[in-house]
Amino acid sequence: MSNCDIRKSLRRVRVVTDAEIFGSAKSLDAVIKDIGQQAWDSFKGVLLLNNAYKHNDHLKMREAYELLFAGLFGKTGEHGAVAKQLATIGSHKRAEFDLPQFVSGLLDDARVVLWWSSKWKQFIPAIFCPDYKTAVFVKLVLGKRLDLGNRLSKSVRVCPRCGKHFVQMHPKQDYDTPKCREAHRVARWRSKQRSAVMERRAKGKSRRPKKSAK
Repeated sequence: MSNCDIRKSLRRVRVVTDAEIFGSAKSLDAVIKDIGQQAWDSFKGVLLLNNAYKHNDHLKMREAYELLFAGLFGKTGEHGAVAKQLATIGSHKRAEFDLPQFVSGLLDDARVVLWWSSKWKQFIPAIFCPDYKTAVFVKLVLGKRLDLGNRLSKSVRVCPRCGKHFVQMHPKQDYDTPKCREAHRVARWRSKQRSAVMERRAKGKSRRPKKSAK
């Protein structure tokens, strides 16, 4: 299937298919190679931030922000410091605000259009992207959907534990393997315990009466 952008002198456009993105690990690796590492860092950061927000995972907030800044601006120490600050201060509420901002920014050049379907003999909605990189990101954000009811079938995820990207076997899969899921669950629990201890110590110090001078 192909269509054209009439404002560009009937320029033919290429359709990015589900099989290209979600077909196999090998096909996904080829896509990542085509778009380049910096673009993939942006996409990977969005996927990690989305997962961290969904699970209120403070462990991965900072890593997600660092990847996003690296993808958008390049790797610098300054952006790493900003990422650390964003991930530390009100991380969950911050992510709720930042996630749609990052996604909207990366999809800024995409637009909704209507293609004529020869098969169905009617107009169908589509998203026109000016380049392959933007088209890949649209696919990554929307995922693969079933025709019936537009339900989510599968998508690309980044494992919060090992950092490996993978195509989901089922819609609720967020980790590469069960081993990664359990290891990260334990790491999150320990991190929460350490934070709770530090918070109690800080409150204890603030409540101690000051010694009066003799």
